[in-house]
Amino acid sequence: MKILKNIAQICGVIAVTCLLLYGASILTRPKTVDYEVATIEAFHEMPDFSLDVIAYGSSHMWQGIKAAQLKDEYGIEAYNYADAWQRLNTTTLFVEDSLITQKPKVAIIDTHKFNQILRNTDMDGEVYYTRFLKDTPSRKRFLQECFRGRLERELSYIFPFISFHQTWAEVDDKTFTQSPEDLVAEFTELRGFRQKIRPQAIDLHYDPNAEQQELMEEAVKELDYIMSLFENAGTKVIFITVPYEGDVEFRDAITDYAALHDIPYLNLFEYIDEIGLDGSTDFVDEGHLNDSGATKVTDFMGKYLKENYPEVL
Repeated sequence: MKILKNIAQICGVIAVTCLLLYGASILTRPKTVDYEVATIEAFHEMPDFSLDVIAYGSSHMWQGIKAAQLKDEYGIEAYNYADAWQRLNTTTLFVEDSLITQKPKVAIIDTHKFNQILRNTDMDGEVYYTRFLKDTPSRKRFLQECFRGRLERELSYIFPFISFHQTWAEVDDKTFTQSPEDLVAEFTELRGFRQKIRPQAIDLHYDPNAEQQELMEEAVKELDYIMSLFENAGTKVIFITVPYEGDVEFRDAITDYAALHDIPYLNLFEYIDEIGLDGSTDFVDEGHLNDSGATKVTDFMGKYLKENYPEVL
């Protein structure tokens, strides 16, 4: 009887310790990643095999296409499955995650970070939110490449207070009242789109003669793998560049890659007038569209999808 009592006490201590660790992770979570986590959780609540179009990419895409508008105005079942900071090998994880429960007819991929691969890094927001994606072989390889066997990095992935301990200095009422779950309903309604309203004037221009760079070999291999995933799923792919303040340094390389693989590439800088984008009203900062700009881009993409993919949409 005494043995059973001791076992029960030990189990109780273990349970309390686990609860304390879990609570500490909640308390000291990187609150700036709540939105990024919520868009993943909202995607996972979408009915299986219900989406015809999924958009992928970094925050340029996340704030660039209003998936709910595609549904309401064009009858296209869509989700914006982009996220902040997303490098190309992180995009791979989102693609694999989405293809577990969805079989989109069209995938739209923003090109902004086509030449960036995340590797050998301390815990950051981009690494942290991948823990909410479904487990796939690519995610295991991604984490191995990021952490390189360093225990503090691996522990931070499970218990973020180890790496994000500085958030103790940021504790406020939202720490206890706002969680990723609180935002899921918002992202479900917006179908993943990250809505920002306020305008900030930027110098929106396009230099067709901007100096060009090649895609690095590692990026091309990652793109090849992503294309193979969509080919196996029977998904058609579109590359787009969402406008921002700056030059498109890999335009020619992306154009060549797209042509080689028979993929449409819409460099939206070349359609600024047709879209009606205005640098004084349609951006929230130098890198991202606001709600007004995203509405215009979405209208352009809705018409493009309906005109070019009538057989599947």
